[in-house]
Amino acid sequence: MRRDQTYALTRTLPTPYQVLPEVVDLDIPGFSKMRPHGLRTFAVSQQPIKDAFAGFVETISQSHGRYLPVLRMSDGEYLFNFGFQPPPVRYGFSYPFHYVRYLVARFRPRQRMIAGGTHGGRPLYGSGRYSRGELGRIRELYCQVCKSVAELGILAMDLSFCSVPFQEGFFPALRTWLKSNRINLTSRNYVPFYFVYALLTGPERHRVLSGRRVLVIHSATGPKQDAIRSSLMREGAKEVLWHTISTDRSLYDVVPVDRFVGAVDLCVFGAGIGKPAILAQLEPLGVPCIDAGYVMEVWADPSVARSRIFTQPDDCDANACGTAQS
Repeated sequence: MRRDQTYALTRTLPTPYQVLPEVVDLDIPGFSKMRPHGLRTFAVSQQPIKDAFAGFVETISQSHGRYLPVLRMSDGEYLFNFGFQPPPVRYGFSYPFHYVRYLVARFRPRQRMIAGGTHGGRPLYGSGRYSRGELGRIRELYCQVCKSVAELGILAMDLSFCSVPFQEGFFPALRTWLKSNRINLTSRNYVPFYFVYALLTGPERHRVLSGRRVLVIHSATGPKQDAIRSSLMREGAKEVLWHTISTDRSLYDVVPVDRFVGAVDLCVFGAGIGKPAILAQLEPLGVPCIDAGYVMEVWADPSVARSRIFTQPDDCDANACGTAQS
């Protein structure tokens, strides 16, 4: 997310884009250097972000012996679930140009590979490879799992916006989707998307990771898996257990959950578009189960933290951070 001086800062967005009733500054403590100027987010109330984040950290760190799912949704998940959406109105005079780009994207043949993340122009991970015929089933599963998480855990949804339109073009569709599926976001079941990044990479990370037996569910193998393990151990994890899933078909992977029941205190996973199917299997663990996604890439290679906001705290860099590789 970048700042562009050609766009004036805004305090809120038009009514169709207002997913929640309030707007607050998205200023997570410890990340002032990695926060776009004017970054704001829709919120349930006017509670300061620092207090909401402190509550989130407390909830995760004190969740012993109960299943607490945390599922993230941002532009990638929105694109998958809602398809291409018209560009946001804030583009102003350049709106026709962006609308033409939207039409081209909307009607070109859909690729089977769902995009993932990149760093420095190179791909870091993919989100999955599925046929058109499979997409409807995955979207239905997304909806079912989101409903379950809203009841049992926390939806970490990206409702942020700043000077440059980013994923806000999906907000009208998201607002309709939440209403039609009767998913009611509250102070209990919703936090901003970037809370997860800040929780696992920021100054409070030791409260979640230190002394924990951590189960990692991810497709990494070889040196990348070793790097993630090492990063977690440097953060004070008591033990790191691992279950490897497929790189691009995790929707159909079966996790041998019984093997880990009673043996772990925390589960972190990254499974791309297949993550609802993975999360749906984890309830018997009876522990916090966090959709960590991009954080895995930071643990594997701390230099990629510079590519995303709220992944590198102010007092930490790629050479000094506790997750830095030796």
